[in-house]
Amino acid sequence: AVLAPPARASGDPVRSAHPRLLSPDRLAYLKSLVATGDPSWVKLKASLDAYLSTTDSAVYMGGAWSANLQQYALGYLMLKDTNPSLANKYADKALVYLKALVRDTDTVDDGLGGGINSVRRDSWYALRNVGTGAALGYDWLYDYPGFKADLKAEVRGQIELWNDGVWNITINPFLLYVNTPGRAASNYYWGYMQSSLDAGYALY
Repeated sequence: AVLAPPARASGDPVRSAHPRLLSPDRLAYLKSLVATGDPSWVKLKASLDAYLSTTDSAVYMGGAWSANLQQYALGYLMLKDTNPSLANKYADKALVYLKALVRDTDTVDDGLGGGINSVRRDSWYALRNVGTGAALGYDWLYDYPGFKADLKAEVRGQIELWNDGVWNITINPFLLYVNTPGRAASNYYWGYMQSSLDAGYALY
């Protein structure tokens, strides 16, 4: 049976186990959608299968890579207990996009990314895509055997670099703008916050 959607949690401590950016009751609910063949799962699976052999460009500052990574990583988590073979294919595809977020800029394997410049574009707008996507990928794929220690260290290092940098006014002078009265609601500020919150939970 499909479980009832869980209530939103508040004030939960950081769990030692991964995933942390997806609560156990929420994941159990999602797995119940698989078990019952819920139309929402059928639609997601059809999309994942259709694009398994293709690779998108970054589109806008890693936006497509982040979205694709999250969908394939979520598919992995939903299937890993019941269809590990397909789950592993989804995880491998998610890793393609995770590596692109930390190494590339416009196309997979272009090698033009990495470092602070990956997220400094447009006053650090890119952080909401690159940083948040990498944090979710690190967390949701953490226990996947194909996510090797060296890649984990690389991803972790980039996430730490980006999220330390965004709050350093020397390399992000745009903070002077978003921290002034009336501008705390800026989508840039909340893009910074979202990335750093996700990073904190994923890497803790």
